Amino acid sequence: IVLAGFAFNLISNHKRALSLVSLAAAGSVFVLTAGTMFMINNHNKRKLFDIDTAVTFHKISFEEAQAKAKAENKVIFVDFYTAWCVPCLDFTQNVLTDKEVGEAMNKSFISLKYDAEKGDGISLAERYKVRGYPTLLVLDTDGNVLEEVGGQFIPRRELMIETARKYQKSL
Repeated sequence: IVLAGFAFNLISNHKRALSLVSLAAAGSVFVLTAGTMFMINNHNKRKLFDIDTAVTFHKISFEEAQAKAKAENKVIFVDFYTAWCVPCLDFTQNVLTDKEVGEAMNKSFISLKYDAEKGDGISLAERYKVRGYPTLLVLDTDGNVLEEVGGQFIPRRELMIETARKYQKSL
């Protein structure tokens, strides 16, 4: 009888261990699947930002932008965004595509656009203590913040035109 009880406990403990292993394996599969889907979803969302805008966003390094701004007597405009940020996408698709916004900004700014969760955007977002998105900064050629455009709200076309013209006059 003692041997039978020992065997029963051994089998029972073995089944519980197998159940825990199965549960852990299922949980791991779920986490990996969810993580993969999140990455694919963010990758697809990033493509939504790759549209033609009226604003010329230079695909150069931050240091090259500083030199270019200095040479052209302009200031730097930086747009920090993330793939999951709906207001960022709205700003890109509905404000930065506006012809008048583009004309004003291109006269005043060397414009850069950074995904704050990817590449150089990560270190620059840390450098400028970016906490919300979009974060839109006007910088001098030394990289000092002159202005944060919009602050707690998404700037509309009128504010972007006004901001660009303000810096065009100061040149």
